[in-house]
Amino acid sequence: MVATKGIQRSVANWKSGVAGASGRYMEGIKATNDWQQKAMAAEDSYAAGIQAAVANKSREKGIAKTSNSEWQNNAITKGGARWAPGVNAAEADYSKGLAPVLAIIEGVTLPARTNDAAANVTARVTPIAVALQKAKREGRL
Repeated sequence: MVATKGIQRSVANWKSGVAGASGRYMEGIKATNDWQQKAMAAEDSYAAGIQAAVANKSREKGIAKTSNSEWQNNAITKGGARWAPGVNAAEADYSKGLAPVLAIIEGVTLPARTNDAAANVTARVTPIAVALQKAKREGRL
């Protein structure tokens, strides 16, 4: 039988270690200058891991472990407090990502509106969706 520190001590150790972790986390980020190369070099491993997770139904199994009330509680108590500061901190990134999307939409020429709502959706929404999908597939988005 393997002796462990037990759940209470293990959790206490984990919790006390978190206090200084943000500084170490930021130091590690600052010391990294080739994350893209490393991430791209691991593409085959990433794909294999995703395929294995799908085959194993890992996502489904993980979802089954959390009740709806537990998910709601965690999303509200953790995510709710973090959401607005995260969005505010991402304003420049949002603007950078949205600019090419709007440029593509603005480059689409649409036919005049008609009095047929369904025809308008087909004639006016579809060209925008097609243009955005084409740009995404071409790597422009």
